[in-house]
Amino acid sequence: MPFRFTGKIDILDLDNPIASQFRAFKENAMATTNAQVGNIRRDVNEAIRSHWVLFLIQGLIMAALGLIAAVEPMVATFAVEIFAGWLFLFGGIIGLASVFTAQRVPGYIGGPCSLPCYRLLPASI
Repeated sequence: MPFRFTGKIDILDLDNPIASQFRAFKENAMATTNAQVGNIRRDVNEAIRSHWVLFLIQGLIMAALGLIAAVEPMVATFAVEIFAGWLFLFGGIIGLASVFTAQRVPGYIGGPCSLPCYRLLPASI
């Protein structure tokens, strides 16, 4: 009896050629993934062993900054506000540049129409 595709794939059906291809793909994908995970673990362990001093320095700096943030919350709040402000500024510049450089992209009219919203948004916050 010839194979007829019914829209469902039963991977246990041994006569189904699509199911056998799916099983082969799944087995190869899992083998590749397991091999890659082993390589990633080895690479991460090697990087930590070779650069442990840098990780120690980073940890000490972050602990000191955390202590300063706990002792002086106003300073930490001000630093986060400045950082967020710069992120919003550069994000807005990149967003404006993308609006005017993507004129051939479908849905282009949505970009220029949303420009007034950028002006109204800070007033509502």
